[in-house]
Amino acid sequence: QQKLIGVNSTTESHFGSSVAVYGDYLVVGEIDIMSNGRAYVYFRVGEIWTLQQMLEDPIGEQFDLYGYSVAIDQDTIVIGSPNSLPSMGGFGFVFVYIRNGIVWDFQQKLNASDGGLYERSVSIHFNTIAVGAPRVLFNQGKAYVFFRNSGIWSEEANISASDSTPNDSFGHSIDVYNDVSVSYTH
Repeated sequence: QQKLIGVNSTTESHFGSSVAVYGDYLVVGEIDIMSNGRAYVYFRVGEIWTLQQMLEDPIGEQFDLYGYSVAIDQDTIVIGSPNSLPSMGGFGFVFVYIRNGIVWDFQQKLNASDGGLYERSVSIHFNTIAVGAPRVLFNQGKAYVFFRNSGIWSEEANISASDSTPNDSFGHSIDVYNDVSVSYTH
């Protein structure tokens, strides 16, 4: 057993606001309401988790909630930032990182074709990313699906519930496996 703490944690940060595990890798999101959020990547050797890298928002604007959601599969990490660019109204983005040896490199910023990616949840499996965006369409919500082809991610679908009404929050939580995506409405 081991207690992990954020390197830059403050009294205003929420280390562990999201977590994801894949094999010997652990990704921990830390939103910080007074500054930029971050995500920590830990690697396990035996029984010991060691910080491998701290990932910070490439846009880097205060109150962005970077790290609100995280996911990992194989050599790809996905980090949600539901309030990116708060000075411009708070567009949500998803940031994708790929592992190159022991370094996680920023690969791509994802946003929705309809501008609605105020995400709350992210999931990845192989070359598919699913993003739940419950705040779009007067909180009716949507799910967005992105596919990777030749190293480039592109939006392949955005899905709404056919019977949705305001405040359904479709996309509140989401998961993807192979070609099946599941979204939750509360």
